[in-house]
Amino acid sequence: MRSLWFSAAVLLSVWVCDVSTAPASMEKEEDRFLGGYSIMEFLFYPFYVEVFYGPNHHCHGVLYDESTVITVAHCYDNVFTRNLTARCGGYQRSAIEKIILHPNYTEVRFLPFNDVALLKLAEPFDMSHFCQMAILPDDDIDDDDLLQDYVFAIGRNAGWLGYGQPVEVALMIQPDGVCSSYSLDYNADTQMCLLSPSNYEAVCFGDGGSPAMLADDTIVALVSWVFNRCWFDSSVPSYFTRLSSYMDWIEEAAEVED
Repeated sequence: MRSLWFSAAVLLSVWVCDVSTAPASMEKEEDRFLGGYSIMEFLFYPFYVEVFYGPNHHCHGVLYDESTVITVAHCYDNVFTRNLTARCGGYQRSAIEKIILHPNYTEVRFLPFNDVALLKLAEPFDMSHFCQMAILPDDDIDDDDLLQDYVFAIGRNAGWLGYGQPVEVALMIQPDGVCSSYSLDYNADTQMCLLSPSNYEAVCFGDGGSPAMLADDTIVALVSWVFNRCWFDSSVPSYFTRLSSYMDWIEEAAEVED
């Protein structure tokens, strides 16, 4: 099914940002995905979780188990659980009971490191109704084997297709030198460098925690940091949290908190 979706993406790819009004409208709404193509609601991605602060979109993540979400720490640094809810399967919602940041999470010159966190839900999701645990990488995966592989990032855009339209963009895993050329702080051990081969697709500010998956739906990374905006330069790479580097911590933290 993935190859069919990708073929459609190449043939029917659309520009989802209204470039005529982008500097004003995007600054106001927070940028979402650039390019890519619209998809049906997230029923094809039952592992995807969207987090809201009150009625507003806050961040993204993936489902580790029925009561645990994997996401990025920078969305929740100095954020309280009050008014935070998670949604899975398009309609199931649960309040967030606890935020667990990676103990070594930090920022260096605005670039987040060890950018991973867990959210514990007040009420577990019903896994028989459009919610499903994410397929995660082994902690001993050879990430070098993934170079030049396509990944597909999913989330929502704020373009002319309508605010909140589900979209998917195709990106390619780059050699680490591509990202380190933009920032010497880039850490190849814990971060992944992704870029659109066409320069017409990108993740943008507001996409934190959006999952990047391989053709077999294995989630290899989460959106961590981007330099571009929808109306800026999509040829600039994006930094993702490399999940294979954190599987031991995720498993241990999830078990301790259960």
